[in-house]
Amino acid sequence: MPFSWPEECNYEDGTMEEEHRELIGLVQDLEEGLRAGLAQAELLARMDRAYAVLRTHLEAEESALRAAGYPGLGAHRAQHNDMTRALLEFRANVQAGTAQITESVLDYLCQWFQTHMKHEDRAAAEYLRALSAAR
Repeated sequence: MPFSWPEECNYEDGTMEEEHRELIGLVQDLEEGLRAGLAQAELLARMDRAYAVLRTHLEAEESALRAAGYPGLGAHRAQHNDMTRALLEFRANVQAGTAQITESVLDYLCQWFQTHMKHEDRAAAEYLRALSAAR
């Protein structure tokens, strides 16, 4: 499943959208590595790079939403926590040799990112934009 930028994720807010594009680029890099037949160790290194950027992004996003008093922050953060927990668990399994990075893993990542960005992040971006316009 090729992962591309969903047009519904054009928030016109700058930072959040730029970071999402960077994350999608890293997932695409992982996808390209899988298609090229790279070893699991190299795929894991690519996944680790994506995870590091993801953590930084999620922390910044949650901080901005907390500062803005975003009412949906608890549920939003719970989704972030579920995703990062699943990735860390999967990473540990790959490291232990009991799992492999496959097309189904990419499908899961693509589905999660697209759903989260189209709905939860869009709602957050709209809240921030409305708050900024009200000032």
